Parts: sequence; structure tokens; C-alpha cells
Amino acid sequence: MIGILGGMGTQAGLDFCNKLAVINRGKIDQNYPLFMLYNKSNIPNRPQNLKKSSSSLVLLMRIRDEAHRFAISFQKSKRKKDLTKSIFSNVNGVGKKRLEKLLQLFNGPKEISESSPKIIHSKTGIPIKIATM
Repeated sequence: MIGILGGMGTQAGLDFCNKLAVINRGKIDQNYPLFMLYNKSNIPNRPQNLKKSSSSLVLLMRIRDEAHRFAISFQKSKRKKDLTKSIFSNVNGVGKKRLEKLLQLFNGPKEISESSPKIIHSKTGIPIKIATM
């Protein structure tokens, strides 16, 4: 059973449930996942009715903290990949080792792009076919 308590908007929640139903298609009606949509504006944003020492509140806070930790670490790893990506990453045949070799033997991407494929091949041993890309 999947429950959605507000936050998404009625139409967005319905679209989400329809997509999940298509993905998890059952052979008979009883095999489809159960959905519960409840959209009421007076649902509080915080668990104010729980006592601060309640084990339910502690569990909710741990779940929230874990979800935040996961989201933050995912965004950091995604940002790190984008920052360390080279302009040569999309060139077929140029992997990490060839890229390191290119950057050691040339003074940056500008010099590499201005060099002819024959010069790149003679300095690095990279095949001319790859050097022309």
C-alpha cells in the first residue's frame, strides 16, 4: 500500500499513482498496488501532536534525517562528477589513462586542440583515428 498525505497536489498525486500502476501492472485487479490519496490543507507540516520523548517522534526524526543524508550525499556526488568531468570525456577512445597522458605531455586543452593528429600520435602513442576526433 502506498499512501500520499498532501504535499503533491491532487493532480500530481493522481499522475504519480497512475504511473506506478502502469509500472507495477498486475495480472488481476487484486495484484495492483493499493493507493491512498488524502489531500487536506489543514494537515500540519510538523508532528506537533507527538510528545518530544515519544518513540514515534524519534523514529520519524531518524527517517527524516536519513532521507536528508541520502539526498545530500547524492547531490554532492553528482556535483563532484560534474566538476571533475573533462571536455575530453565524451571523446570515444579517450579514457582516464589517455587523458592523463595528454595532460602530462601538453600544456592544457588549448594546446591539444591546436595540435595535429600526427603530433598527438607521435607524443602520446594515441592512434591517429582517435586523435582526429
